[in-house]
Amino acid sequence: MNDNAVIVRLPAVPESLATATAFVEERAQALGMPAMQLPTLDLLLEEVVVNVYSHAYKDQGGTLEVEVYPQEQAGKISGVCLVVRDWGTPFNPLSATPPDTTQSVEDRPIGGLGLLLVEEMATSCRYRYVDGTNELTMCLDIQDETTP
Repeated sequence: MNDNAVIVRLPAVPESLATATAFVEERAQALGMPAMQLPTLDLLLEEVVVNVYSHAYKDQGGTLEVEVYPQEQAGKISGVCLVVRDWGTPFNPLSATPPDTTQSVEDRPIGGLGLLLVEEMATSCRYRYVDGTNELTMCLDIQDETTP
């Protein structure tokens, strides 16, 4: 855990997404992330949180944790990092076989696009499984509000 991290722990249920999103947005803005980037951060969070409550606990219920901390470069905040933790089935989303996006929508199996989106949109992603905990960290660089 980062010394400047703030954490919220929630039940791994669909109703927790709104609370997690509000928490992340508030903290990200306090760290200097412009409002124009919040939808990207929200999408990263949503994709991972939905996967946790849909798959990690195999309908047995559980908990998820969302951590937000600043990414620093040369002593200055350069980005915002989100860590989503769960204590469910071990799963490294970054090692999952990416979907074949060359197939037509009708021929393509359902699933996998959200994780691909997370990897494409985040500045960096990393996964680790430690002491029974899945931990996915996603960082997003802060952009200047004038950058298109």
